[in-house]
Amino acid sequence: MTPDDRAKDSALTGKTAARLKEIICKAAAWSISHPTLMLPVRRRRTVRAETPVTV
Repeated sequence: MTPDDRAKDSALTGKTAARLKEIICKAAAWSISHPTLMLPVRRRRTVRAETPVTV
């Protein structure tokens, strides 16, 4: 596809296309098994108070 959404005349075929597809499939499977990658990390763990606060 071109930037203005028109189809190109060329396409990948053969071993190059197979390798590219394999990379894309492996990356998709890896990203599903590591869903928190690249998300912000808490520096401090949040803990729920165990004793109720009385006034």
